[in-house]
Amino acid sequence: MHPHPRRFAYLSAALSLVVVIMAGCSSPVASLKCEGGGDVNFELLTGYAASPAAKHAMREQLALFTLPQCIDACKLDDQCAAITYETGACVSYAAVPQKNANADFPLKRSHYPTHTATVARKICVRTPKSCYQRSWSFDTIHGELKVTSKQHFKAISRSGCMDKCLNEKSFQCRQV
Repeated sequence: MHPHPRRFAYLSAALSLVVVIMAGCSSPVASLKCEGGGDVNFELLTGYAASPAAKHAMREQLALFTLPQCIDACKLDDQCAAITYETGACVSYAAVPQKNANADFPLKRSHYPTHTATVARKICVRTPKSCYQRSWSFDTIHGELKVTSKQHFKAISRSGCMDKCLNEKSFQCRQV
């Protein structure tokens, strides 16, 4: 057995890194950092795919073995706004200005959602200590988990609502 299996795994992942940088992306991309005390975290989006507009935002493709490795690579990159991951292939995307202020990555509903493809986008939320070891904070499945609401907040952003859900103490928040 190798004397440092964990170090060997990281080294192996680093050596298998394949970077494909898109030509023509010379314009500077806004840095994606959280303002107002939030932490960078991720929302998994099941049943969604990157829209055709996302191809202009594609930054790099990495050969990574797991979804958490793909998310961690994006988390460490201030220019990365979202990733798509499918069985060892991790593609990162820069932010693309959208008409909807709560969406900075072009998505479309997938007519043929697969269990092997995953979309994850960066969000800014105050992450409770109990969630620090998790790769993502929310798993969004459009149209699922329909329950009676326990709290209502007016004029709050989607990320603000997620923040309140993560940090709710009076009940277990399951959806926003």
